[in-house]
Amino acid sequence: MIDLSRRGFICGCLACGLVQPALGQTVPGSAGCFLNAPAQSRQLDEFISRGIGRRDFASTTGDPDFDRQFGRAIIRLAGFFGEQPAFGIVSDADDHDNAWAMPQTPPGAEFGTVGFGSTMLAKLRDFDPSGMAIMAIVAHEFGHIAQYRRSAIAELNQGQPNVRRSELHADYLTGCYLGWMKRNEPRISVRLAGKFMEGIGDNDVNSQHHHGTHDERIASVEAGFALAKTEDLVFEDYFSLGKAHILRTY
Repeated sequence: MIDLSRRGFICGCLACGLVQPALGQTVPGSAGCFLNAPAQSRQLDEFISRGIGRRDFASTTGDPDFDRQFGRAIIRLAGFFGEQPAFGIVSDADDHDNAWAMPQTPPGAEFGTVGFGSTMLAKLRDFDPSGMAIMAIVAHEFGHIAQYRRSAIAELNQGQPNVRRSELHADYLTGCYLGWMKRNEPRISVRLAGKFMEGIGDNDVNSQHHHGTHDERIASVEAGFALAKTEDLVFEDYFSLGKAHILRTY
């Protein structure tokens, strides 16, 4: 597991936008993220009680060069969000290309845990060699960590039949991260990250796990992107403005 408090492994920044992505690629499918999925929660609780680590977590992708780049990018993203959860690569063969966030905190981490599926990671590396699509997913999960810390998920979803609002708020924060990156590094390309985000969403509005439609999710990302690309704010302002936007709009 990658522990963001241990910077020996994570020590710099991903070279986003320096590698030209191939054109005409198919957007990878995604089941979205699971918030505190019961089976995963039980596994993580066992991990915390043992204090030794989950067998299905890995601190490496098997590619040392990518590990260094990925770790550097996560450190930069963690600075934007002001969060340092435990972070690990996890098998997602049973979860259909997934990533997830939980409030449970293993020893050595500051708050929370984020898991990134190995299958999803491999597909996104092929889809967007610049790394920005990968980091958009990481940003979404860090958005949930920020929500957990502020007890905002219940507030966002109060009176709702599903988790749509908290998911759209995490999308908004993803857009803020992408806009912040673009403002600070104008030469990077977020086109494929945007294309990937356009491909997510679902129309199962009667499901308690409904994350928002395709249009709602990309609109939330775009709203956050537009704000952070033009306004240099602290994260707490992005968070609160995003929450107000989601509650007002949805």
